[in-house]
Amino acid sequence: MVHYRLLALDYDGTVARHGVIAAATEQALRAARQAGIRLVLATGREVDALLETCPQIGLFDLVVAENGGLLYFPEEEEIEYLAESRPAELLQELERRGVFFRRGRVILSTHATEAAVIQDALARLKLDLPVTYNKDAAMFLPPGIDKASGLRAGLHRLGIDPRVCVGMGDAENDICFVEVCGLVVAPANAIADLKAVAGMVMRHENGAGVAEFIYEHLLACAPGDSADPADLSD
Repeated sequence: MVHYRLLALDYDGTVARHGVIAAATEQALRAARQAGIRLVLATGREVDALLETCPQIGLFDLVVAENGGLLYFPEEEEIEYLAESRPAELLQELERRGVFFRRGRVILSTHATEAAVIQDALARLKLDLPVTYNKDAAMFLPPGIDKASGLRAGLHRLGIDPRVCVGMGDAENDICFVEVCGLVVAPANAIADLKAVAGMVMRHENGAGVAEFIYEHLLACAPGDSADPADLSD
């Protein structure tokens, strides 16, 4: 294998299951870091909610949050915005209509079943916020903003060539960002469209699939010495 230097991971359904990174997955991530692999988290989650629910955030060199709307650097606790926040008139219109939605610093999201109502409000206000689907969720961001554009911006900040990166995800909104990378990997629970573009499909699902890839493939070609999982502590 190529000596890959960075592993970019989707959060929900990939490194995390039901919003939680398992202890065994965390141990694998620590092993990758110890071997000199840099870690990136790419997620559609709102950054503030993610910081409240992911205690392992410090394991990552970079977080591409809000589906590419911003970058978060855990070590510096720094945010770099890649898109403008949602127009105030849109939020007012949705509240007037009684539509369920979540707001991040940049992203606007809802249940996929509510997407048509938000699209109607956008059309009436003559606003251009394309919808991106992620299983049962729908996300609205400015044109050209997605996990791929966010990852490219983050890799530029880190000074790392995408060709020496591995991308791993499970859902519709992950396909664009994993294809930026030199190698695409899918956990066993990934949708068929993502498996179709993957160079490797793991035997295990979610975080267990991430750990499988790290131990069986990534550490075999890591630039530093890999660690025996039994020697690692949480």
